[in-house]
Amino acid sequence: MPDFMAQLRALTAQSAKMLEVCILTCARTSEVIQMQWSQIDWQKSRWVIPGKEMKRLAADIPLTDTVIAILRDIKEARWHDKYVSGLKAVSTSADQTAM
Repeated sequence: MPDFMAQLRALTAQSAKMLEVCILTCARTSEVIQMQWSQIDWQKSRWVIPGKEMKRLAADIPLTDTVIAILRDIKEARWHDKYVSGLKAVSTSADQTAM
């Protein structure tokens, strides 16, 4: 796994960065695709997903320094003002093709 992650980290594509975030947070693909900048608590290094986005209960996901660094790089690249992935919310059937 370390070799795979090193190879993934070397890629600069949007999909590679989002896949890395998906792996490191153990979040569902659809959740990562729909991640919004407003859900990131930079001070506490947390990703807070409201209950309405999670089928019922809210999620409070801790973010490692690595994930924070990836998110900062993405923010600087300005993929999208609202969605971290640069994609608008997508249906579940499209999740596999988006990444």
